[in-house]
Amino acid sequence: MSGKSPLEATAEQREALEFQAGVSDREAADRGRGILLSLSGWTSLEIGETLRVREDTVRGWRSAFMRDGLSGIARRVAPGPAPVKADAALVVAREVLGLPVENRTNWTLPRLAAEIETRSGVRLKLLKQQALAGDIVLLFANESEALTQPYLARAYLARAYLARAWALRGADLRVEAPRP
Repeated sequence: MSGKSPLEATAEQREALEFQAGVSDREAADRGRGILLSLSGWTSLEIGETLRVREDTVRGWRSAFMRDGLSGIARRVAPGPAPVKADAALVVAREVLGLPVENRTNWTLPRLAAEIETRSGVRLKLLKQQALAGDIVLLFANESEALTQPYLARAYLARAYLARAWALRGADLRVEAPRP
């Protein structure tokens, strides 16, 4: 379908769209810009080429805005657990990359990844938090012994992952083995 879009917006909606078009989150800003450009008479193809998104993506934004207004193009948080690792990595990256250029190390991606791992210890912290919350049971086992125990061998061969982990001193580490 070509031609002028029947899209309309109130003055308050236009103001909110202009604000959204200036936010640092690129996806949210693109949705705001796309609707503003659509209101100015641009086609989906022109908007898509300008914002480097697919034409049908722009049509989806327009449909969502027509149906639900600003809430239709609002950012939606994906269901699931919070991105703990990503958030911790971003804190470290912002810290090391935020220094003035004259005082900053030349960071390559491998160096930055190693620095993030060193400073955050995210994996270990996450495992400890999960164990304290009762979400997981942490065990310590030597993989070479796993194959000598018939119940553990079956689990190991079924791709169970045995690795070193941490537990509070004195914690009861018994886990019921599966029965044949």
